[in-house]
Amino acid sequence: MNPTTRPPMRSWTVTIRRGPHAVTVGHGLGRFAATALTEDLRRLLHNPTNQQGGHID
Repeated sequence: MNPTTRPPMRSWTVTIRRGPHAVTVGHGLGRFAATALTEDLRRLLHNPTNQQGGHID
């Protein structure tokens, strides 16, 4: 490797797992994008909502 060449950046994958099931929701992300996506998903999936949903027409 050329000493002036930067090493390749790491890419991150965000996967949601529950039991034997898994779904990848982000692939090839930078570290900060993966962290932000993880936090958004954590809030969406784990925080109870105070709103009661109505019917959908």
